[in-house]
Amino acid sequence: MKIMLKPFAMLRESLPLEAKNQELDAGSTVADLLAKLQNNHPALKPVLQCTRVAYQDTYLVADEVLEEGGEYALIPPVSGG
Repeated sequence: MKIMLKPFAMLRESLPLEAKNQELDAGSTVADLLAKLQNNHPALKPVLQCTRVAYQDTYLVADEVLEEGGEYALIPPVSGG
């Protein structure tokens, strides 16, 4: 299945353009997506381990199944003042 990613904060600049369109097996979960991203982009692993995934303004948990054609937000931890 194909999904689109909308990365925020530092992931917006760090993830290559081709990473924003992902092909996953049917029935893949949030955990599967994050594991794939960590394997393909090992330098981002520390950030991706703390990244939340949201769909239609709702945060998802690791075992939620992703929907074909969905657009998922990647929200890394943010600090600032």
